Amino acid sequence: MREEGRTVFQRYGKMSLKAVTGMTLTVLLIGILTLAFNIPYVKANSSWVWVRDTVTGAYGEAVVGTGDAVYIARGTSFYRYRPSDNSLVGLASPPAPDGYAFKTGTALAWDFSDYIYALYGAATDDSRRWFYRYSISGDSWQAVANTTADQGEGDAITWVSLDNCIYATIGGEQRTTYFVRYDPSANSWNDTAVADPPAGMGDGASLVWTGGDSLYALRGEFDETTALYDFWRYNLTDNVWTAMANITADPHDGGNGGVGDGGSLLYVGFWMSNHACYIYALSGNQVNEVPDNHFYRYTNFTNSWERLADLPFEVGYYVGCRLGYADGHIYAWQGAPSTWAGGGDDLARYVIPVGGVWVPVDKFVLLAPYITLALTIILATVATAVFIKYKKKQ
Repeated sequence: MREEGRTVFQRYGKMSLKAVTGMTLTVLLIGILTLAFNIPYVKANSSWVWVRDTVTGAYGEAVVGTGDAVYIARGTSFYRYRPSDNSLVGLASPPAPDGYAFKTGTALAWDFSDYIYALYGAATDDSRRWFYRYSISGDSWQAVANTTADQGEGDAITWVSLDNCIYATIGGEQRTTYFVRYDPSANSWNDTAVADPPAGMGDGASLVWTGGDSLYALRGEFDETTALYDFWRYNLTDNVWTAMANITADPHDGGNGGVGDGGSLLYVGFWMSNHACYIYALSGNQVNEVPDNHFYRYTNFTNSWERLADLPFEVGYYVGCRLGYADGHIYAWQGAPSTWAGGGDDLARYVIPVGGVWVPVDKFVLLAPYITLALTIILATVATAVFIKYKKKQ
């Protein structure tokens, strides 16, 4: 079709081309930015930094962070590390109701207020059900209701603010593992209202609440010979456990892989909203007792694990969580025997990325098609404009 000697395309095509090109590029730009800002980001220079010597490990140890400090339970002692002045102080000693305080399976949970709750753990042949809480403001301990089942190396504990209750796994390799709930307002345990975990738990067991309906658990090892990688989610509303992606604690350096002594989970989303989709983890020593320094991160919306920077020391030998959050950092306590390299008493911090969008190299493959298409359209637009201008001169 022609109009006064000129094609419709010649009269209107150039304007249409500009309009379509502009809209297309705008949509592509929005898509690129949306994708870029939703890719999990890390800073290329993220790493662990050695902080100081503290105390060596012992049977019966655990760590918990309260946002401004890290607390360490160890045998017959209890300590506070405060990042603001890099100080480590001994606090009120935990009571020893049967001649001992903390044993294997010790686990700590903070109630986001004044109390730190402690499962006391038990040795292999013990029948122990002690449960205490520590007052931060009063620097004092108080006995609360004993657990309804014998504790062991499969103990793990977390606080849930939805109902202001403690949730815990109780048991271990020589005992049945139960999932139980403690109500501080009634000072009582309930072992019937919540479903037990899918299987027995042991060395390296850990439990975290992520702020909504979900709790996540590392099973740990169970028979001391088989490498286990189990990672579960518990839904509070549905009262159902679900198997999630296994932690990628693969064999290395003469080890047989799996989760073991020192297995730990940590959720920092309460303090850092841009990390609400992550859970940080240590796998602890491998199932054949080979120490390990691998550090991991789980992303809940992709149900996937990635390995981050290694710890500057190895963990293992003693059961108990080694991770805590304070003052904008993740802290890891070695908690190992004094005979280990460096003395077994190291404390390190991990600098959590907080600013900017840093896209890992392997994630650029997601952006590449969009960038390529945008450049193609730009080049085509320029070439078409040059062609039209050339034809007009003829």
